[in-house]
Amino acid sequence: LFNEVNARSIDDHQNVLENIFESKIFLVVLALSASVQVLIVEFGGVAFKVVALAWDQWLFCVGVAAASLPMGLLLR
Repeated sequence: LFNEVNARSIDDHQNVLENIFESKIFLVVLALSASVQVLIVEFGGVAFKVVALAWDQWLFCVGVAAASLPMGLLLR
């Protein structure tokens, strides 16, 4: 999900969050992606060979993934 946000800027434009609320389609795609990921992890079970995560595990995953935003800034 954070990579989707980082991919909003393919040039040297620094602020990937600028005008993020202007693109309703992007926000819908982002919300759908997040929803599907949560549903798969929490309820996918046998079909996807996953187990549900505890809240602290979710927070850890989101925190690590959020590190891609400043990393993307550094790489740009």
